[in-house]
Amino acid sequence: MTFGKYIAFALGILVWSCNSKSDAPAEPHLRPSVVKNKLQKANTMLVRNEAYEIEHYIARRKWEMQETGSGLRYMILKEGEGDTIRHGQRVTYAYTITLLNGNVCYDSEKDGLKTFAVGSDQIESGVLEMVQLINKGTKVKMILPSHLAFGLVGDDNKIPSRATLVYDLEIVEVK
Repeated sequence: MTFGKYIAFALGILVWSCNSKSDAPAEPHLRPSVVKNKLQKANTMLVRNEAYEIEHYIARRKWEMQETGSGLRYMILKEGEGDTIRHGQRVTYAYTITLLNGNVCYDSEKDGLKTFAVGSDQIESGVLEMVQLINKGTKVKMILPSHLAFGLVGDDNKIPSRATLVYDLEIVEVK
């Protein structure tokens, strides 16, 4: 057999194999409503598991924490003074952010204080919620479930995806 016949034979096999029917069953096509339902159930289970981990974390430490409707847990360590922080004010705060395993992610002593305008800057939604419940000088310990922190993706640095965060936060200045 010459080289040309080998090529023709190989091409024939290739064409035949592309046209032949497979014995493997075709993948079923899932309707979007079925996919949405499965994703909602998976998300509900993840949120429930995270809440369970947070509750056990708090119980092991014997902390007395309050919980907001969003799932933010907090306890006031030191009361501040003055009016409650409002939309539009600029807030500067000191912080330590740790994971539930105790790893410190960020600390204002090393990384510097943070400042943001309430309602206009990017800030974790759990921090924004907490800040609007307190005033200048308040020191609080809070636990942010992942959906109130950096969510599914983390911060692309020290906070991994779906991380629950423990914040020690103190309001230093309000303008």
